Amino acid sequence: MYPIVDKKILNPSVVELHILAPLVAKKAQPGQFIILRVDEEGERIPLTVAGVDQQKGTVKIIYQIVGATTLGLSQKDAGDSLQDFVGPLGVPTHLDGLKKVCIIGGGVGCAIAMPVAEKCHEMGMDVTSIIGFRSKDLLIPLPHGILKKSLFYRWRDYLVKLQRNLEEYFEPSNAN
Repeated sequence: MYPIVDKKILNPSVVELHILAPLVAKKAQPGQFIILRVDEEGERIPLTVAGVDQQKGTVKIIYQIVGATTLGLSQKDAGDSLQDFVGPLGVPTHLDGLKKVCIIGGGVGCAIAMPVAEKCHEMGMDVTSIIGFRSKDLLIPLPHGILKKSLFYRWRDYLVKLQRNLEEYFEPSNAN
């Protein structure tokens, strides 16, 4: 059994959980995923690793409530446990040799983009992130401290620029 140590409701249909799984937390890298099962009768579902805390031995997952399994998962609280939590699986995102990156994510897909952006920042890369949501109400809060360049939120036809103009960033004089 794998205990849930923290739960956050990010918006009405998206939940963040921190699961105690020290062996997974020790090895997981950006771009990898886990497969979990809520209970003995439940189906196995894959979810992207949205972050790890190796000191605490926890793995962060972010998911959207879209079916029976994610609905059941959303009804779990801190202190409850998951039946199975297997990983890390898949090939980590290849980042070696990169100097300037643009990370793009949409909706709950930002859960995939976030650990990649954090790792790029950690490696000293020049990072710009562009994230989109169907509506302002569905926006997932992301850590702004990981960004060296810009973060752009887009919902419907409204674009909020927090630091730099996107066109300026991609001018030939700035390309590497």
